[in-house]
Amino acid sequence: MNENITGPFQVGGIVSPPYFIGRNKELKEMQESLESFSQNYLVIAPRRMGKSSLLNALKMNLEKQTNIIVVYLNCRNVFSKSSFGTKLIEEFLKVYEQKYKIKGLLEVFKRTMKDKILATIRRIDKIGGSLGDIGEVYIKFREKEIDEQEYLEQTFNFLENFSKEKDKRTIILIDEFQKLHNFNDAIFELLKSKIDIQEHIRYVVTGSSIRLLQNILLKKDSPLYMMFTKKYLEPFDLKTTITFVKNRLNKFDVNITEEGLKSIYKYTGGIPYYVQKLGQFNFELSQLTDKSVDKIMVNESFNRMLREFDEEFESRFLEKFSPKRQAILKEVAKRDGARISEIAKAMGLDVNFLGESMHFLIESMVLKKEKRGYYDLFDKVFKIWLSKEL
Repeated sequence: MNENITGPFQVGGIVSPPYFIGRNKELKEMQESLESFSQNYLVIAPRRMGKSSLLNALKMNLEKQTNIIVVYLNCRNVFSKSSFGTKLIEEFLKVYEQKYKIKGLLEVFKRTMKDKILATIRRIDKIGGSLGDIGEVYIKFREKEIDEQEYLEQTFNFLENFSKEKDKRTIILIDEFQKLHNFNDAIFELLKSKIDIQEHIRYVVTGSSIRLLQNILLKKDSPLYMMFTKKYLEPFDLKTTITFVKNRLNKFDVNITEEGLKSIYKYTGGIPYYVQKLGQFNFELSQLTDKSVDKIMVNESFNRMLREFDEEFESRFLEKFSPKRQAILKEVAKRDGARISEIAKAMGLDVNFLGESMHFLIESMVLKKEKRGYYDLFDKVFKIWLSKEL
């Protein structure tokens, strides 16, 4: 990688080394556990905390093992139960072909979707095994002989059976898992039944909505309760943030003062995406001024970042939150943490009238509960923007 071209920071997308930092503990624990096939994982964090980047790092490390197949699927690109099943099969076969230098398996499956039925049947009869079985299943789905639920069940069966046939172990990484909630909870009941018996498959799923994940995984009566080990991603601490920003700027012969480093942490709260973005803005400004980055330059760069987020934050604030929830967020933004009694008093309401809205904001990972009963906004940049809009 030519860092003189790519720059010191990576803003947006899946972040890879040397830009991926601060998750060594989580990565090591999850990798060792998955290599031993001991458990499944649920990674929980709000947006911009690096969940997808963690999955990518996990994938890069695990796929070094010769007998492990690692499949990644983002549910933002899934629009039905059947498309979830089809994309899982396609990604699985693509990874298998690439890793073991085999051709033709994915093409055979894809042709079952479009070729004439008789020609397809002849082709999959020649293949046999689990791939032939899933080809027959897809034909039945094409002909509406089975529904989406049955097709998805056979998809999970195929993944297990193919892995067993080839004497491989498969790890499936599912990003934005809660999006599957749109297709009814039967999909989660099905997954539970398969996890109970699958010996060659393990799962890592991510989510950014506690509210939806509660219904799927975290409540005692939820379909997948106790099936996944929870892993929460926290923002970077002060030391991690400072070390990362300083080292990345130094690689490009840019110095930054201690006050400038502390300001970057203060403004971003250690949220990875914001650290990268504010770091990049300061780098660009240093190239224009030919100066070291200091506190004043960080302030200027942060104001530029706020202006860039203005439309997004305004749209999010007005469209996602009801007037009552907006009022709660405004009151919290005024303070360095607030008790619910203080919020209620400022709004002229009884505390009991805030319960449902507070619950929603916490489950949506917008508010977080601090020590001693105080609440604060999770997203520090959004909080600063909101306080300026009051």
